Amino acid sequence: MGCFGLVGVGWVFKGRLNMVFFGCFLGFYFQQSHNKQRSSIRYVVERTFGLLKLHHGLGKARYLGLARNKARAQLIAMSHNLKTGMNIFKEMQRLKGLRGYCVQ
Repeated sequence: MGCFGLVGVGWVFKGRLNMVFFGCFLGFYFQQSHNKQRSSIRYVVERTFGLLKLHHGLGKARYLGLARNKARAQLIAMSHNLKTGMNIFKEMQRLKGLRGYCVQ
């Protein structure tokens, strides 16, 4: 079941508008605004999972059993965090070395 394109079909009952088909469209716009608010956070998380899946083999379970696969995923995530942290640290050191060359 879904919306059939009837916008604004409803009736007033005890001071409230009962939206039969209009509620589907209101839900759609609410969902759009909800997704727009969270897209900046979702982008970072999805990008990280995509990198882990593409470059570190997290797309497939290598072992049988949840515990081994969970431990592997955690180790991969830790290595990714260490690598990202080192890249941030190197960039900060590079910018700190350029501080003397900036015009003030």
